[in-house]
Amino acid sequence: MRRDLADFGMLAAEGEMLRWILLAVLLTSPIAAVARDIPEVEADRPAEEPGPDPDALEGTEAPEGDEVYQEALEAAYDEGLSDEEAARAAREAARAAAEQRAQQQADYNARLEKKRKLQQLLLAVLVLLLLWLLSRRSSTQTLTEQRRAARRAPVSPQELARAVFEVARDGNIEGYRGLFLNGGEASRVMGRDAAEQYLSQRSPKHLEDALINMAVQVPPNAVFVGVEEVGEGSFAMKLTVDARTTALVPIGRAVQVGAIYRLAEAPR
Repeated sequence: MRRDLADFGMLAAEGEMLRWILLAVLLTSPIAAVARDIPEVEADRPAEEPGPDPDALEGTEAPEGDEVYQEALEAAYDEGLSDEEAARAAREAARAAAEQRAQQQADYNARLEKKRKLQQLLLAVLVLLLLWLLSRRSSTQTLTEQRRAARRAPVSPQELARAVFEVARDGNIEGYRGLFLNGGEASRVMGRDAAEQYLSQRSPKHLEDALINMAVQVPPNAVFVGVEEVGEGSFAMKLTVDARTTALVPIGRAVQVGAIYRLAEAPR
């Protein structure tokens, strides 16, 4: 039964792990959505192209290839401005266009950096969550293995009776539960259907009551001296309180599973 409880704990841990993964996906989805909403720039646009330097245009002729300057210059001539006024107007238009391109490039770089930071944050959150889940699962498995390793494996009725004596003296309900058949052992001894019925009837309350009833029959100064068979497959631990007093305390029915002995029924 103890192994069944451990297996159930592992299943619960797996379910909790899935819930945490789902929660992580829900929490990080808005981040991914925001990152996707950031527009991309045109593929043929250079990464850094701030345009003509406005200060370089001041008092100089703009390059012939500057379309903004040429268009502004032609528009100024069409308005009847003089050469000096047309050149000044064209330079101002070129400066404004350069500033606009520089601002657009700065906005684009800011959006790109924001997107990169969001993606890095998303990746970091997922990596940390995965590491935490792996660590938690490893801790759960280690604890389960330790509990299974601590389960006693008596190889004779006398060792089984001694183990029952110790758990009854100490009031160790976990140790007492570990002396009974678990799911796999019950299936080997009884068959699958009978094992399922057996496990369903062996409640924690039933085992606790059995341990208490047995513990009250063990005097505080009792000493274990042996085991005695009191029925078909049923045993009792033999105790001495002093040189003249001997007591038999039933421990229930025991069965052999491979090389070890387990309790199949609590004493009635």
